This record gives sequence, structure tokens and C-alpha cells, in this order.
Amino acid sequence: GILLFRDFFVGGSWAFGRSLAISKQCLLPFSTNITVHVEKTTTVYSRNQLTTMGGNKQEDDTSSMDVDTPTPAAPVHKKKKGIVTPSASSETASKYPDMSLAQSIHALVMMASTPGGAEPKLDAEGAKAAGIADDLNSTVMAKVGGSEVENPSLYRQLKSTLQWEGQPNCLSEEELNAMEESHTKKLSELEEKVEDASENAGDMEVLEARFDVARFAAKSLSKEAALEAYDKVLNLPKLSSGKTIDALMESARVASFHGDTKKGSELIDRVSCD
Repeated sequence: GILLFRDFFVGGSWAFGRSLAISKQCLLPFSTNITVHVEKTTTVYSRNQLTTMGGNKQEDDTSSMDVDTPTPAAPVHKKKKGIVTPSASSETASKYPDMSLAQSIHALVMMASTPGGAEPKLDAEGAKAAGIADDLNSTVMAKVGGSEVENPSLYRQLKSTLQWEGQPNCLSEEELNAMEESHTKKLSELEEKVEDASENAGDMEVLEARFDVARFAAKSLSKEAALEAYDKVLNLPKLSSGKTIDALMESARVASFHGDTKKGSELIDRVSCD
């Protein structure tokens, strides 16, 4: 017999029919009885029955060859995300305070003698095994006091902890005071830009000016001054979720740089809440 399928490939697409149509020409060369298999059911048709079905295919609408229409898959409803201002990219995010500098400072603190005269936590042999450069102390001194960082508050702290007083190229108190006066002037200029943006521009310009103040403070001022500057960013009205996260993460970076793990954890917790 002939095995007939209810699915026919026509013109590059599948066509599903409700009735079986077979022309007389197709039947002539074959035997009298033809077996048709449809969905596990076998029906035997005579030659005359199939010829009649071929000639009256439009009249018979009750054929057992009905094809079930495939049930369309249920549409997947994707949850729409709210519109959020993108947070800063690696190119636009603050690079200060420099966490690699924090690692170098930590290494020097581990190598330094404690005030009570106790042995350092990391001796010369251990420092060499850890790959710490011999000139790390002078490198950190130059970086903190040089044009890249220029942080007199941090310099004074390290000057005491690492016993820089009397070492070559150590900045004097007069030099540190002059650096502070320069920063006061710079900070005043940045605050004037905030005022100007508030009066003559929009919210985005005010936000950018506030971030400039905070990032300068993170680089060159004390921990307290930097955190206060970021608080002013966070207190701005209409602050987007993305910019809020930026300010919180940069604040946490300031706290971590200065070893304030408690404050850093609090700021990270606020990120998850916001």
C-alpha cells in the first residue's frame, strides 16, 4: 500500500489540510486496496473509495483526516525595567582615592615599628618575599605630597605613623600649610561653579559640579571633608538611582581607603537598599 502523510511540503512551507485528495492518475499504477495511517489509526480504503474522495474533496468536510492545529506557545511577558540613569563607567568614575596607594600604605604600616617599640608585623625578609620594593617608602612620600595627590591631611598622618620626619624630601609644616591654602582656594572655585550651575543651568549641571567638589575632596582633602562632600551630592533633589549608587560607592571607597571599615559597610548596605 501507500503510506500517506497529512503534512505536505508545498513551495517551501508546510500546508495542513482537512481532507485527503488523491488524483486518479496517482491511483492507477497501484493495487486495489491502499492503507492510510493517521495518528496510530490504520484505515483500509478501496480503490473506488479513494477515487471518489479525490473527485469530491470539497464536498466531504467530515473526513477522519482532520489535522489538529498546533497550540501556540503562551507569550512570555518580560518585566520592563525602569528607566535609570546609567551609573558611571570605568572611564568616568572617580579614580580617587587611589586604592593601589592604600595597599602601598598598608604595606609600609605593616613594616613600621609600633609606638611601643614592638617588632614590625612584616620584617625585611617578609617584605622581600612579598615583592615589596625597597624604595616604596620614598615612592609613597612623593606621591602623597606631589601634584598627583597633594593631600596634606594624609601626609601629616603618614609623617607621624611612618616616621618621615627628618627623612630626605620630607615636606615641612610650612609647605603643608601652603598646600592647604591652595586647596582652600580650589575648593572655593568649585563651590562657585555649583552656585553658577544652580542659578543659570539645570539639575544635571548642578550634579556634575557637586561631583567635582566631592572627587577633589576624595583626592586631596581629609576623610571627613570627602564624606561631607558626597553627602551633599546625595542630598540633591531628583537624584537618579544610578547617580545615587555612584555617590554611595565612591563614599565607601573613601571610607575603605582610610581604613574605616564600619563606615564603608554602612555605605555598601545603603547601596543594596537603594
